[in-house]
Amino acid sequence: MLSKRRIEAVATRAMGPTAAKAREPATARRCAIRGLVVVASIAALGWASAPADQSCGLGPHDWCPSPPGDACGRHRDERSCRADPACRGLPYRGESVVDCTPDDKGFWSNCPAVGCIARSDPPGQPPRREAIAEICGSPRPGGQAAEVHVWRTEAKAATLLELRVSYSGRPWSRFFDTRGHFLYSLPTNPDDTPAGRSHTEVRGALLKGLARAETLPCRAQR
Repeated sequence: MLSKRRIEAVATRAMGPTAAKAREPATARRCAIRGLVVVASIAALGWASAPADQSCGLGPHDWCPSPPGDACGRHRDERSCRADPACRGLPYRGESVVDCTPDDKGFWSNCPAVGCIARSDPPGQPPRREAIAEICGSPRPGGQAAEVHVWRTEAKAATLLELRVSYSGRPWSRFFDTRGHFLYSLPTNPDDTPAGRSHTEVRGALLKGLARAETLPCRAQR
């Protein structure tokens, strides 16, 4: 059986070059619209803090540069990055059949890292204002009531930022690294179901070795 695309190609050849040219503007418009949807989706998911090259990180074999001055930029592959306890992986932003599942080491059990960045900010340093402002601006519903929980190591180094938002009564948490890269989204208080228990495990992996240090209301960041 011929696929839809194959049938269209055969029909176009039969109708001649005039028909093929007539199809070109419509095809171009569809491609442009799809491109805008992709860009909007990336911004909505809190990935505006991605590398300057917005295409980097969309391919599973990419290795994106670290921010200027980041010592973890010396690592040129995931293996060496994993071996450095001061570093974590830069999240893969491309297509995946299932959600990328965080492990307790700053990487993912089923997705590649596409770069290497510092796991934490220097001890005692306040959260990055630009990251907090961007994270607080990422949700649409409930944005005014949202708050950011700052999770730190025992040495008081900021490591994870948790945005808590109530969309329709049930609170959800969106996790980011200290530079504002989106990591994962899950219910703040998972229920006692198979899915809920899985969410609890993921939350535990994300927050292993960390303690909540401070809470920043988003309305105060505007």
